[in-house]
Amino acid sequence: MKFIGLALLFVTYAPVFGQHEAKTNISATRYNTLAKLKDKETLRIDFSTIGCFYSAEYKMIVTRKGEKLEAAIYGGQRNYLKGGYFYYMFDDGYLFLKGKTLTPSDSVQFIRFENELRQFENSPGFCTTQEHYHITSNYFTAEIRDGGCTWYGFDHLAIGWFGKLHSPDFSEHLF
Repeated sequence: MKFIGLALLFVTYAPVFGQHEAKTNISATRYNTLAKLKDKETLRIDFSTIGCFYSAEYKMIVTRKGEKLEAAIYGGQRNYLKGGYFYYMFDDGYLFLKGKTLTPSDSVQFIRFENELRQFENSPGFCTTQEHYHITSNYFTAEIRDGGCTWYGFDHLAIGWFGKLHSPDFSEHLF
């Protein structure tokens, strides 16, 4: 009788126990938007995060140029403090941080990111950090909010492609 109860418990909660593996199993991927991009087409990821004591915004743009995929990341913020005064950005508010030609390994990282994102459901969560993803291309558009403090998909992708990024210093570009 104990065996039947244990088996029933396992079958009932098996999807929960295996959820992480299912999300990260690269061999089970179904989507690869980067492979669909035609010459001069782009995929754009707008990302913002806000917590108790910080906020940050980034945009990442991938462009097909012939047979190559070129990626660039830009850092931004809505306002900043300099000399005791708040300044607000009047243009799009982003500065170029880094760029690169993507390798096959980089493409695999994006495939993982995209497939995990497509499985993700909007989560207000119970974390003070809130992340917002807005992805646009001719082949895939999504807007996801994550407040669970467990995934950090953009961070993993950005660090994997560009290494550790520092917050941009906008004040040096003002005057």
